[in-house]
Amino acid sequence: CDLSLEIVHTILQKLSQEFTPRVAVEIGLSDATDPPLAAIAGSSCDVLFSSAASPSPKQPAKKKKARRRKGNEGQSGQRCVICQAAVQEARRAWHVAKTTKSGSAYNYLDGGVRGTAAEDLVMKSVQKKVCNRGFLGSMPNPKGYAKHMPTVQYECENFLEEFGDPLSDAITLNDDLAVFCWDSDICGDDDDLVYDLKEKLEL
Repeated sequence: CDLSLEIVHTILQKLSQEFTPRVAVEIGLSDATDPPLAAIAGSSCDVLFSSAASPSPKQPAKKKKARRRKGNEGQSGQRCVICQAAVQEARRAWHVAKTTKSGSAYNYLDGGVRGTAAEDLVMKSVQKKVCNRGFLGSMPNPKGYAKHMPTVQYECENFLEEFGDPLSDAITLNDDLAVFCWDSDICGDDDDLVYDLKEKLEL
């Protein structure tokens, strides 16, 4: 069908309410259109509507930024270091329990009773050797926080209460303990590894 200039103008005004500005420019609703409306008059319906219906190009999807781990330093500001110290002691205690000959005092960590699960003995060793004020006072303090010892000690005991079982599971399953504190969202991307949690342990 041939279209007059008046009909084209009426149709395009209707279409301009449905299509993007880019389409309006392409099909003749903008002053920037080349050719103008007069050049479209007389065009076939197929040509006109195939132009008007052409979709806008899709914008490339934006890549999502990797989530930064903030960590949880707790009230003391020492929770990340406490976690690493607990992991270090748990590794040592587990290594002793698994490599010492049966009957040795080491086989029952710190006087543990025969028949007590090794995992429980490991956690008792962590409780005794890490969550005491002497050790906590000498613990590395990479961020230079003031240490309020009752708060730091509470933080250590609270850590064992919340993460003792997951830590025991990670040890028995032979997980990579060097990343335990980060995978548990205790340490964040800005925290450093202050203990060598990959070193080979020897008796």
